[in-house]
Amino acid sequence: MSIGGVVKRFNYRGVGTWAARPLTGNQEGDWYQVSSGPTYRWSAIYDAWVRADIYAYGTLVLDARIDGDVTPANETPAWVDTTAGGGTITSDGTLVRWNGSAADADTCYSTYTHGQAAKNYYVTGLLTLVSSSGTAVARAIVAKDGSRWIGVDLSQAAGGNSRFVSTAGAAVGTGAENAGYATEAQYELWVQQVSSAAGHAMYWTGNAVKPTGLAALTAFSASAANDYAIGDHTGAVGRGDTKGRLLRFGRIT
Repeated sequence: MSIGGVVKRFNYRGVGTWAARPLTGNQEGDWYQVSSGPTYRWSAIYDAWVRADIYAYGTLVLDARIDGDVTPANETPAWVDTTAGGGTITSDGTLVRWNGSAADADTCYSTYTHGQAAKNYYVTGLLTLVSSSGTAVARAIVAKDGSRWIGVDLSQAAGGNSRFVSTAGAAVGTGAENAGYATEAQYELWVQQVSSAAGHAMYWTGNAVKPTGLAALTAFSASAANDYAIGDHTGAVGRGDTKGRLLRFGRIT
């Protein structure tokens, strides 16, 4: 391919499972095909594989990461870890664990203030649902855009489904995965802004081709915050226990 008179070569890195994707030796723009799944492009700034259609949308900007080798508060840049009751946030050197499973009052979550309102956000990484009970549990991924609180529950009481939720835990939008993930799976959240009050959000689980959930931004709860959050946010109901690694949080300009 010639871009501005300069020949740019992208490498095809093969086809296979998500677990078999190459994590080293990649160059910006390289391709990888998940078997019977979507195509990904390598982003050097994200240090991760990004869905090809999202990669083509614009320029990726990485705000924060959680690799798993340290707790989020010890990442660079650092997150703010919050715990209450019996909730804990720990790292075993590979995975971060947000464990609020002992009681409904347990809280354990991490937040990072990105300070970027009304942008196109892209969050990607590996999550494992260890256990859950109650309602509105394990709100694993949240993006706050200065206008809306856009959250994904990793699980809920009825069958362990993932879904978009409001701050009160009510389902938002259409679509839900039929089963929670007791084993590690890839989660991706894409928020496309038309304006501060218009746009849509979608997320995928397990390298699905079609979005697992889709919702208009106007369907989500209002929020003036500008941050990312992950973990068990509720201190009133629900007992979420989640692990994560190789998580990336950023925007596309």
